[in-house]
Amino acid sequence: LSLHERGPADVGMALALIHHLAIRNNLPLSHIAQELSRMSKNLIFEFVPRDDPQCQKLLSGRIDTFNDYAIEQFRCVFGSLFNLEAEVSVLASRRTVFLLTRRDSH
Repeated sequence: LSLHERGPADVGMALALIHHLAIRNNLPLSHIAQELSRMSKNLIFEFVPRDDPQCQKLLSGRIDTFNDYAIEQFRCVFGSLFNLEAEVSVLASRRTVFLLTRRDSH
């Protein structure tokens, strides 16, 4: 069964995934948020900012047209589908881990 057919899971984890989906695969944050909300009731999510070395590797050799790839935009877009339960900065990096709870029952 596909992930959508199996779910939604009680808890999903998306650690260091967002920059691959948004920058490498050109997926809008709204699409990512919607898909993750279909798969999980609760979500542990790591946001990787554009100045992170791994994100910079993805941006190298590309024209940076990802103006909406920012933590403020993430909070806005994901906040439309999830409640922000907790937010923790990852030590020795600029990454942030969020605990999110889906707003509706899909």
